[in-house]
Amino acid sequence: HENLFVASGIRLPMVMAIVNRCIGPPNTVLSDLSDSLDQRDTSWIQIYVENAQEVHDMIPQAFRIGEDARVLLPVAVCFEGIIISHYMEPVEVLDQEKVDLFLPPYRPNHAILDPDRPMSLGQIVMDDTYITEIKYQQQEAMDRSKEVIQEVDEAFATAFGRRYGGLFSTEGMEGAEVALVTLGSLASTVRGVAKHLREAAGLPIGFVKLRAFRPFPSQELRDCLSKTKAVAVLEKGVSIGAGGTVFLELSHCFNRRDHNPLLIDYIVGLGGREVT
Repeated sequence: HENLFVASGIRLPMVMAIVNRCIGPPNTVLSDLSDSLDQRDTSWIQIYVENAQEVHDMIPQAFRIGEDARVLLPVAVCFEGIIISHYMEPVEVLDQEKVDLFLPPYRPNHAILDPDRPMSLGQIVMDDTYITEIKYQQQEAMDRSKEVIQEVDEAFATAFGRRYGGLFSTEGMEGAEVALVTLGSLASTVRGVAKHLREAAGLPIGFVKLRAFRPFPSQELRDCLSKTKAVAVLEKGVSIGAGGTVFLELSHCFNRRDHNPLLIDYIVGLGGREVT
C-alpha cells in the first residue's frame, strides 16, 4: 500500500494489471473488486475493464495515458480474477507494428539514473516542505488525465477500430428515467438486463458502464444522470463502515444539487457470488 504512494509521488508512469481477488478471510480464489477499490487514494489512475479483450486493449492505452506530459501518473488496469484471468475467451491480439505507432517511445525527463544529471528522489524532509504543493500537483495531474483518457480512447478507435468510451460508456440513456451503473465484468450482465427491460417490458432504463474510478468523472456523470429519476449502483466492492465504494463517490457528485435522482446501492458479487 505504501509503495503505491511512492510510485505516484515520484510521478512514475508505470502500468500495473491488477487481477482482483477477494480479500479474506475467508480466503477464496474467486473475486470481487475490493482488492483495487480500496487503493483508491494512492494517486494511481484506475481503469476498470469488462473482459479479456478490453484488458488487452487497455494496456497500451494505459502507457500512453500515464506517459503523457500532462499526467505522469501510474495507471492500474483492474479486472476480476478467475472469471477473466483464468477462463478462456477469444481475444484479437493487437499487431505489434500498429502498437508501436500508437505508443511512442517514452523519454523521461525525471526519475532516471543519469550520472551526468544527478537528482534526489523521494527524499525525507523533516518539516512540511512542499508536501501540500506536491499533493496539489498530483491532484491537478489527475484532473488533467480525464481529458487524456478521452483522447487516447478516440486515438485507439482510429488506430484499431474499437472504442470503449473513455471515462465511461452508456447505452439507452436517451430519455431514461432509471439508470443502472456498474463497472467491471458485471457490466455484461447489467447491459443485458437493461436491454431486456427496455425491449420486453418497455421500461425507460439506461445503462452506464463506469471505467475510470480514478479520476472519478464527477461532473461528467452528473451531466449524464441529471435527468433520471433513480440511479441504481450495482457494485462488487464495499467500504466497511460506510457502504458501497462507488455509491459513496456517486453520492458526492450530487451533494450540491437541489433536484437529485434517487440513489440506491446494491452490493453484489462479493467473493465471486453469482449475480443473476
